[in-house]
Amino acid sequence: MAADGGVVRHDVVRTCVSFIEKKIVLPSGCEHDARIEIRRRIFKFLLTEALQQITTVDMERKHLREQCSMLQTRLMILKGQRVGLEAMLEDGDGARQKIEDVKQKLTENERALAAFPSAGKTLEEVIGRVQDVLMHGSDYIRIEMVKLRLDQMNVLAPAGAGESATEIVLPKVVVKSAPVVNLITCSFPRGEFIRGKSLLREAEQLLG
Repeated sequence: MAADGGVVRHDVVRTCVSFIEKKIVLPSGCEHDARIEIRRRIFKFLLTEALQQITTVDMERKHLREQCSMLQTRLMILKGQRVGLEAMLEDGDGARQKIEDVKQKLTENERALAAFPSAGKTLEEVIGRVQDVLMHGSDYIRIEMVKLRLDQMNVLAPAGAGESATEIVLPKVVVKSAPVVNLITCSFPRGEFIRGKSLLREAEQLLG
C-alpha cells in the first residue's frame, strides 16, 4: 500500500531492487588496471561485432548470387518451353506470363545485389567496416548512469516522494541484443573472500 494525497491506496505496484545475485567478473588488485581491462574488453567486443557484420554481409551476398543463378536457369528453361509450346498451341500467354514474372524477380535480385554494401572483399573494406563500428560504438554498447532512490527495504521510491530514501548511482551497461548489466567497480577486504583451502577443509570434514 502507499499514501497518495492523504488517501491510502492498496495494491500499488512497487519495484524492489536486489543486490544478492551478483557476480565478480574481473577481480583485480588495482582499480586502475581493472578499468583498463574493461576498456580492452569493450574494444574486443566492437571488433567482434565488426567481423560478425562482415561475415553476415558475405553470406547474404552469396545467397543473392545463388538466387540470381537459379533465376537465370529458370528463365532459360521457360524460354525453351515457350518455343515448344508456341509450336503446338495457339495461346502462349501462360508461358509468357511466367517468363515476365521470372524476369521481374531477376531484375529485383540484380538491383538488390548491386546496392548491397561491400564488406570483406578487400582489406580496405574490412578496415572501413571496423572503423565504422568503432566510430559508432554507442550503437552496439553504451554505458548509462542510473539513479535509484531506495528506502530501507530496497524498494524503489518514486522521484519527489516524501518518504525517506537513499539515492545511489549505478552504471548500466547496455549491449546490443544482450541483457542489461549493472556494472559496479568496488573493493572488498581480502578477508571477505573465501579461501580455496577452507573449502577443501570443509569438504574433508563433511566426508569424514
